Amino acid sequence: MARLAAPAAVEALLLSDVIGDELDVIGSGPTAPDVSTFGDAARILQEVRHRAQSAGEFGKSALTAESRDIPGDTQAGRGGVSPRCANRFVGSNRLALARQAQRRRS
Repeated sequence: MARLAAPAAVEALLLSDVIGDELDVIGSGPTAPDVSTFGDAARILQEVRHRAQSAGEFGKSALTAESRDIPGDTQAGRGGVSPRCANRFVGSNRLALARQAQRRRS
């Protein structure tokens, strides 16, 4: 989304319920690049002891052909978003806890 809006400035106001507030995970990250690759997916499948064929023919061909972290295989290889894009948290678990602690001190 941010790339399509360029050269306009974009400011995303984020509400997160994601532990760790990872930008590419919150709301599918419309203003942050996806940092995952096909190689990541292949490694995860190996870690959970699934074979590529259990992902079906499409998954098998995609993961085996693309698991070499080829630049551009996902957004991770396509560069970041516009430098005129700002992501600001207006609500998250971390912010809620900080506000609650601040109120207790007051």
